[in-house]
Amino acid sequence: MTEDIQSWEIFASLFRTGSVALSATEVGLDAPVVSKKISALEKKLGRKLFDRSTRPFVPTDDAAQIIEFALGIAQNRSKIRQFISDKQNETGAVIRVMQGNSARKYAISLLSQYGEMHPKLRFELIAPMDIHDFVERKADIIAISGEVPLSDCVFLSRGRMIFVPVASPAYLQKHGPINHPRELESHLVFNNGFLNRFTPLLSYPFKRGDQLWSVTVKDKIRCSNVEFSLTGAIEGLGICPSLPLFLCIDELEKGKLVPILDGWHRPSRPNYIVCRKEDWKVKYIREFATWYAEQLKSVQTNCEERFVRCFGRSFLNRLAEP
Repeated sequence: MTEDIQSWEIFASLFRTGSVALSATEVGLDAPVVSKKISALEKKLGRKLFDRSTRPFVPTDDAAQIIEFALGIAQNRSKIRQFISDKQNETGAVIRVMQGNSARKYAISLLSQYGEMHPKLRFELIAPMDIHDFVERKADIIAISGEVPLSDCVFLSRGRMIFVPVASPAYLQKHGPINHPRELESHLVFNNGFLNRFTPLLSYPFKRGDQLWSVTVKDKIRCSNVEFSLTGAIEGLGICPSLPLFLCIDELEKGKLVPILDGWHRPSRPNYIVCRKEDWKVKYIREFATWYAEQLKSVQTNCEERFVRCFGRSFLNRLAEP
């Protein structure tokens, strides 16, 4: 029944726009899905609803006779969806937020802050982040870094991920300065992420201006949680070639960690808050996702300004190169 209602909603949209692409955006589906839905509806009715030989599509006489019926269904579905959304907001809906472990110091604070503004809402914070779990609808919102191929989703910018290669002063005093990526091969390197437990070697891409360098190292301790890597670096047990700036800014300010590699760095990448287009239509999810993305962007901007006060803007701009 739900599929039938959605098909009528798509039909009403296409009747108005004459464009599969425009209707796909309007209803929050991919264009091929919209085409299949219309074809299936035509097959079910035994009637052609659109002349596809022209652009934009032209509704047939049969389509014109049933458009009022379709509009009624689409409008009622919209009203029902809004009613459910409003009632959920009133009765305390749960928003499931999937976030990487490294962001816990900010995530909890921000969710608590939003919860105070919206006392009837509840949150489930899911970590670590897992794209496959999000695709399988185990979360409503996910915080990602980099370009991830997720279809039928809305992407909201939350700033950028800047990586800082760091070591403790004690480690450098013992082992000497580390100015080039090729020197990493002779140091204990903490990897910030669980890539493949059966791969003994890790390849790190670095850049400095127009120069590119890739180094392969063998790590002794591989961490699934980046905070383990942070702890190892602070204690002078090894080095971290690519810690997220927001995670290590406190230690950089206090002098517990210092930048290494003389400006060589892992390329920065964009950060996003993502939710499915279908969920984007739900008011309380849309409003929270928008607010959350802006708050996380503010956190990142604040971290960058703190870094500038310690090391200068030119150094930050160098690390921010994608």
